[in-house]
Amino acid sequence: MNKVMKIILIISAIVFGIGFLLTNSAQAGVIQFGNKNIFVDFDGLPFDLSNWAPGMSSSPKTITITNNEDFDINLYFKAKKTSGDDILADVLTITIDNKSNHLSDLFNNNIALNSVNSGKSQKYNIVISFDQEAGNECQGKTINFDFIITAEEIGKGGEEIPPVIIPGGGTTYIPPTPTTPITETGEVTATPGEGGITSLTNPDGSKIELTIPPGAVSENTNFSINLVDISSVSQPDPASGLFLIAGLVYEIKAERDGEFITTFDKPLTLTFTYTDEQIEGLDEDSLKIYWWNGEEWVALENSEVDVDNNTVTVSIDHFTLFALMGSKIGFVEEEIEKEEGEEEIPSEEVVLAPTGEEEIKKPEGFIAEGAAPVKEEIVTVPPEEKAPAGGGGLASLFLASLGEIGETPWMVIVATFCLTGLVIIGIREWKLARKKKKKIA
Repeated sequence: MNKVMKIILIISAIVFGIGFLLTNSAQAGVIQFGNKNIFVDFDGLPFDLSNWAPGMSSSPKTITITNNEDFDINLYFKAKKTSGDDILADVLTITIDNKSNHLSDLFNNNIALNSVNSGKSQKYNIVISFDQEAGNECQGKTINFDFIITAEEIGKGGEEIPPVIIPGGGTTYIPPTPTTPITETGEVTATPGEGGITSLTNPDGSKIELTIPPGAVSENTNFSINLVDISSVSQPDPASGLFLIAGLVYEIKAERDGEFITTFDKPLTLTFTYTDEQIEGLDEDSLKIYWWNGEEWVALENSEVDVDNNTVTVSIDHFTLFALMGSKIGFVEEEIEKEEGEEEIPSEEVVLAPTGEEEIKKPEGFIAEGAAPVKEEIVTVPPEEKAPAGGGGLASLFLASLGEIGETPWMVIVATFCLTGLVIIGIREWKLARKKKKKIA
């Protein structure tokens, strides 16, 4: 008998324990309003909002209110902050019963829900979402709050039933992997956290692409690429040897709240794609992206040519008109050959002539082989002042003769030789004269 009683007690304990666990498990999600038979049954709460991206919404959670009393009730939904960053409460929106408020507003006010009649139940969907304008400053923030549901009896002067608090509504925001907006329409709205990319492809196969990196703008900014009428802009000077690829000029703009933005916090990337037909006859390595400064086209020297992919890429930090240009093949070589094959003369060469006579003045420039003769210009050199008569003796005569002779080296040698001879003859005559005087004496 004792053995049988022990078995019965063990079985009873097991059954009672299972029943207790099942009962507690079933009642874990049910909360009663004081001594009123109004129950709050929540499903899937508290919320888990990890890995949320701005603008996304979680799958709806539900709260079911069951009214077993003999009177109707009004319901109100509030929240209570327990800890965390207010900035996150300002961008988190709670929507319930098709009504919404920011979480920060729900700390002081409430959302009035639909009434629940006697003996009825009402299920409410709760959705929490970020505002679209929530930015990087919300990343890594945490806020903890509790849900508070309050009921009041209808027809009894608004007698309020004590609130039920559902704890643990907190959330930690973990920033998602950024998703960069990418378009092929020439227009894109770049965000501070993700930037943006837009491109524009022409029927001839050429393409322009603008890349806005994360952090380039502080607020959402609209970027656009537009073709410019070629007749409305100045063409490259033909003497420069530059050629406008496909005759295409682009205007790039950035606009925010009706104002144009021209400078950015980080450099943007501009890429031109060209076809082999468009650069036929041009030196591919000479390709550069040019910008219009209001008076002339200026080359962006940091342009990088990828001949394998037919692209030219450059970093820019401001907006204006942009175009892809290159030089004709052999343009530089032709100039070098011209210099090597032509005779270069001084810009103004004068052939000396006697004082007071005409001289020939040749024009400046290069004379190419086989070119037609260039007409010479005849000019008259004014007479120079002559030295006073009777002055200078032999030395003056010699210097004057040097002036007439000019700077030809062999003439100078002959003149020097003659002067030396005259000096020797003079010394010899002077010695002979002295000897004669001595003999006479």
